[in-house]
Amino acid sequence: MAHEDRAHVGAKRTYEYLRQHVFMPRLWKKVKAYTATCEKCRKAKPDYDQPLDLIVPTRPPPTQLSTQCIDFITSLPECPEGTTPS
Repeated sequence: MAHEDRAHVGAKRTYEYLRQHVFMPRLWKKVKAYTATCEKCRKAKPDYDQPLDLIVPTRPPPTQLSTQCIDFITSLPECPEGTTPS
C-alpha cells in the first residue's frame, strides 16, 4: 500500500518511509520482496540484462563540408514506389 501511495519510488525509499511510521519484523525483506513483484515498477525499470545493439560506423562524407544526416527513428513503414515521404 505504501509503495503505491509513494508513487512507486522503489524498495529503499519505501522502506525508509515505512520504517519511520511502522514497526514490523523483517521489514526490509518484506518490502524488497513486494517491490520486486510490482508490475508497474518492472515495466518502467530499464532492462540491463538485454545486450545492447552493435554500433555500426557511418561512412565518411563524400566531400568536405557536405552534410550527413542520421535518422534515429526505426521500424517505419515503407513508402509506396514512386512516392517520397513528406
